[in-house]
Amino acid sequence: MSVAVESPFLPTRDPRTENWFLLGDLKLLLTLLVSYIYLAKKGIPKFMESRKPMKLVLASRIYSSIMTAASIYFLMRTLPRTYFGGGYSFVCQGVDYNDRSEQTMEVISLMYYYLYLRIFDFVGTMIYAFQKKTHRVNMFHIYHHCISVAIGVYGLTYGVEGQAVFGVCVNMCVHVLLYSYYFLASFGPKVQSYLFWKRHLANIELFQFLVISSHILLPVFARSCSYPVLHSLSGISIIALMTILFLTTFK
Repeated sequence: MSVAVESPFLPTRDPRTENWFLLGDLKLLLTLLVSYIYLAKKGIPKFMESRKPMKLVLASRIYSSIMTAASIYFLMRTLPRTYFGGGYSFVCQGVDYNDRSEQTMEVISLMYYYLYLRIFDFVGTMIYAFQKKTHRVNMFHIYHHCISVAIGVYGLTYGVEGQAVFGVCVNMCVHVLLYSYYFLASFGPKVQSYLFWKRHLANIELFQFLVISSHILLPVFARSCSYPVLHSLSGISIIALMTILFLTTFK
């Protein structure tokens, strides 16, 4: 049973996810993230130090195909329950901690299982480490993966539905483009020549940051919006740092 960190500076603990595994368990979250960072930056590189890079082509294809298919699945399940059929507002969607309707609980459950997909995303980093692609396991890559899991745990602990769902859906769309490219590109130059969206991926990532940060800020200026301000402020801070790291890494 997890116990959420309590502080006057934190929003209300969401009672609907109170006993869900990992949520509110700071020690378990830190153990997971520290283990991931250690394996990616120290453990696997040390193990591979005197070994040749592993190819892992099949493993990479399986991983990319799972990420692509799962992102499409979550997107198709989430949109009809939120913005396209669920009555969600594109401008301001608040959090109602007392809403236990079937639709809302389905959205929360989808966000919860999507969190585990983001944890599964760690597998990609391990593949890079075994392939000795150290340039791929950079500061932006590590930060992006860690913060995606951390913010997911935070959101599900203190109210995940509402405004943040828009950003999650945008991220799902970007992941479909990103991982489908990785999967198809693994088949070599003959296939790569048809992957026209490859040259746009960096701009798509930046556009994603701009759209999500702009949208998550709307509740700050909408007084009637019941979305926690701390959610918005923490979100914009995280995205700002992510954008800076992206620009310095891929300049």
